[in-house]
Amino acid sequence: MSGRRDQQITPTADPTLRPLVGRQPLLKVLGTTLKRSARKTFHLVELVGEPGVGKSRLVAEVASRARELGMVTLAGRAAEFEQDAPFAAVVDALDDHLESQVGLLTRRLPLPEARLLSSVFPGLTVDLPQVPIPAGAGGARYRLHRAVRTLLEVLAESSGLTLLLDDVHWADEATIELLDYLVRHPPRGQVVITVAYRPAQVSARLRTALTQVPADQGTRITVSPLSQKETEEFLGPGMSQAKRRRLYESSGGNPFYLEALSRAENGNGNPLSPITGDLAEDALRDVPDAVRSALQVELGQLSSKALLIAHAAAVVGDEFEPTAAAAAAELTDAEALTVLDELVARDVVRVAPTPGRFRFRHPLVRHTAYTSASAGWRMATHGRVAAYLQKLNAPAPQLARHVVRSAGFGDIDAVGVLTTAARSVAPRAPLTASYWLTQALRLLPDIPANTGERIQLLIELASAQGVSSQFTEARDTALDVLERLPAQAYPQRAMVAGHIYSKVERLLGRSVEARARLQRELRAVPADQLHHAGPLYLRLAVEATWSGENAEATRLLGEVPVDKVPSTIAYAVAALGPMPAIASGDGARGLELLGEADRVLATATATDLAPWLDAYTWLCFSDLLTGRYRNALPRFERVADIARNTGQNYILPPVLSGQAQAVAVLGDMDEAFTLIEEAIDVARVGGSPQSLALALGSRSMLLTWSGDHAEALRVAAEATQAGGDVPEWPSLRARVAEAIAVAYTGDLDESGPAEVCDLLESVQRDQPMLLMLCETMAHLLAGANRWTEAGGWAERAERVTDPALPINRTMADLVKAHALTGTDPVAAAELALRCAAVLEQAGLKLEAARARLRAGLAYAAAKDRVKALPELAAAAEAFAACKAKTLRAEALRATRRLGVRVAVPGGPKQSGPFGLSPRELEIARLVLDGHTNQQIAEKLFIGIRTVETHVSHVFTKLGVTSRASVGRVLGPALDAHDRG
Repeated sequence: MSGRRDQQITPTADPTLRPLVGRQPLLKVLGTTLKRSARKTFHLVELVGEPGVGKSRLVAEVASRARELGMVTLAGRAAEFEQDAPFAAVVDALDDHLESQVGLLTRRLPLPEARLLSSVFPGLTVDLPQVPIPAGAGGARYRLHRAVRTLLEVLAESSGLTLLLDDVHWADEATIELLDYLVRHPPRGQVVITVAYRPAQVSARLRTALTQVPADQGTRITVSPLSQKETEEFLGPGMSQAKRRRLYESSGGNPFYLEALSRAENGNGNPLSPITGDLAEDALRDVPDAVRSALQVELGQLSSKALLIAHAAAVVGDEFEPTAAAAAAELTDAEALTVLDELVARDVVRVAPTPGRFRFRHPLVRHTAYTSASAGWRMATHGRVAAYLQKLNAPAPQLARHVVRSAGFGDIDAVGVLTTAARSVAPRAPLTASYWLTQALRLLPDIPANTGERIQLLIELASAQGVSSQFTEARDTALDVLERLPAQAYPQRAMVAGHIYSKVERLLGRSVEARARLQRELRAVPADQLHHAGPLYLRLAVEATWSGENAEATRLLGEVPVDKVPSTIAYAVAALGPMPAIASGDGARGLELLGEADRVLATATATDLAPWLDAYTWLCFSDLLTGRYRNALPRFERVADIARNTGQNYILPPVLSGQAQAVAVLGDMDEAFTLIEEAIDVARVGGSPQSLALALGSRSMLLTWSGDHAEALRVAAEATQAGGDVPEWPSLRARVAEAIAVAYTGDLDESGPAEVCDLLESVQRDQPMLLMLCETMAHLLAGANRWTEAGGWAERAERVTDPALPINRTMADLVKAHALTGTDPVAAAELALRCAAVLEQAGLKLEAARARLRAGLAYAAAKDRVKALPELAAAAEAFAACKAKTLRAEALRATRRLGVRVAVPGGPKQSGPFGLSPRELEIARLVLDGHTNQQIAEKLFIGIRTVETHVSHVFTKLGVTSRASVGRVLGPALDAHDRG
């Protein structure tokens, strides 16, 4: 609600048409924001404030103004008691419109995306057979996020789109995940998303996501209570000043509270009396007692049947049909319609935008109607609503939230409903699925007759918990399954221990515990049953590979009787086999095993590979470690596709990181950044520190290659912190990325990089990463004329390189060429050119450009200008195509030193003194005026963290450490700047 002038409230009037009080400055900002979106860019608007302060009214104003601009305007809201309904607010906003546009959308959307969207939006029906997705699979949710983004882009094509989501502090986890994705990967085109929420109740994840919105794409508006003067205008002149002052003091200027208190005053109630009765599920602790009392008084003045319908409608849902409310209240449809007239006249409910439906005036009113009913009556009413919906053949997810609140222990039908509901939403909302499975297990008697069903539900629950990043819960559930399974159930025990338990233990950073359990299970399998132990041997081999115990991994793989195990395990053994050989330095054997894996897996389907997808991931990295980047790419793409389709999202960070490395080296830096951003998104959602370390380390490498060294260093520091001291592959790669980032900032202290190389050699011989670090150090040391040190890195590269791997051998030669430039530059140039030829033939554009840069620098050192210039030009052109800014700048500088005038790219031009950007200059002026960061944020309608970042940049550019010093340093320069 927001302020309005009328003292007498006219319930049947449209509240969005009443004049606002005290909101004109906010309306001006909103209008400007909508007009700015005409530039065909994405924008996010946040309306933030306490309950009842007027956010919903401003949402309605945004909708009205967007319609005036001709934009497609769609609005929905989350509801307090429907937080287990996946995507509820988004479905509320889009579904009716999608139904009217189904023909257009099914023509414009790719069929797989249309099919996926139709599983969420009932209005978007697609007349195609549905492909079943395994229960518990979570990959569909990431494909769904991309599909929703595409859908919003299509809806915005003609005249722009405004999507308004109110009360997102009550949004379900699936909606929050979607919003997180959309702010990280905004839709293209004129799309404005407006979200309204209570800051004290919004989830930490959504709060974090919203802080990531760039300042030029986001507007944050804090909706404050009315002042005393505005409150008097709101209440109108018909009320005495003493009463207006008392109401202001009681309400704090909150418009909804003012309205509730004034209603009670007009109804001769006592709004300041204490609340009595059992207010169950009280989620509104911040609402003053006087306001809750006033709402109770308002409901207490209804007729008995009107109050009954109000209670019943609150149970049915945020938006309800009269027939559903009648069924809940055990009244006839005619009685319900008559009573609804009274509720509308009293402005307890209002006609909803959806024809034939009603909605409570405000969520606080529904909350009061719901919680003021007795707990037993609510339970019975949820049961009646479930029965009513069942007669209408409503889908199981729609029944589930009522069944959860009404079913009793031993209700087997309820168990069936909840299980069906969980299986239907697991691909896109695994957190909801895990909740419903937990409730089904709560209702299912734990007796011998139900043992099989309980174990199956527990397995599905563990899978859903793992997919939704509830790793601790998934581990505990898997252990429960293992406790329940008979000791002789060797196949099932091996599957649970190998497929579920050990995976989540690793993701929790508890690989030691995972291996201990696997070994315990393996020891319990008798010799004549070892053909059932394939999953245990294979998972132990995977663990050994992670920790660099290559001989042990090879031994474990050899124990698997591939002729007796299922084909899925035989495929996994073939896929994992090459990595231990390559990592132990036996490249020839590794290449032999890669060829064998290609033959074995030639006919393997996605179904064959999915159960052991992490083993196939190691095959992808085997290609990378042997320099077979072109071979690796299609493998990575296939694994990523299977992971998304089967919900194995823990696989995506390493897969996308490896894929990003491959495409970057092959010359597509833009695609590499796109892949790595998704990897980081998934890793953050998943909560695995090792996955995050791997993804962030890869991003740091890309940033270094593209020339953003400060950001590369910051990201590398986060990567190493995430990886911790665990001497495993992800953390070691993160340390390599950090060492390279440090070197490119000009710190050429060799002790740190040397230590990292020593660790990497002893634990996991990732030759490309080792050679990358050696090449970086030798190149930079050569640039500093520190030839002896560069020679040391060339010797290390020679030592770690397997001669059976041609690309790695070539990279070691390039390191040698860097060092050789100091003593025999012509020989160094010729060696570098041979390297360039090999790398170009392999398609490694970035590495080939490095070789040509070294050839040009070496010819320049030999005073051979004629040969140097073409190589430098070719290198500069290749670096430009690869978007490797620092290396391109180096090539151009070397060209200029040879007397050829070329433009050396620099940073973006700044318009203010000391290189301050326009926004930094604006904030610096406000700092000079004595504004705090919070005041600046409110004045400019940007986030407090954005302000803090800009202030930090201002301090850095001015060389100061305090706000007091800003005026001393900036003042004189600012005077000169303003004089022009």
